Amino acid sequence: MADEPEINSTIQSRFHGAFNEIARLNFLWQECNTLSSTGRLVRWRWKLDTIWRELSSSAFRLDENIGKDKITWKSKIESIDEKVNSAKNREQIYKALGEKEEMLRLIQDASGKGTAWTDESESGFF
Repeated sequence: MADEPEINSTIQSRFHGAFNEIARLNFLWQECNTLSSTGRLVRWRWKLDTIWRELSSSAFRLDENIGKDKITWKSKIESIDEKVNSAKNREQIYKALGEKEEMLRLIQDASGKGTAWTDESESGFF
């Protein structure tokens, strides 16, 4: 229609891609909840690895913006993976996987793909 404004396809594509990524992450988190609560640790680990692949490009971008002497998101995930690999029993594996899930959720939030926190200065907007 002639009276309708043109939609910028780049903006539309970015929005669509972001929505799809958040939807994929939501589905993966739901699966993690089921797997962790039923003790299926190997499948939980695989699912967390899938989430890491979804978030890794964002984590790498965040890592580029921190100082050279700071610990990167990637190194934190690698450190937790070492804990999982060296765990001696199911309880240690469970705790290490829980730590990995917490770290991945922090990456998701830090990259703007997770929980949106408000600040008191924004209170008039909601």
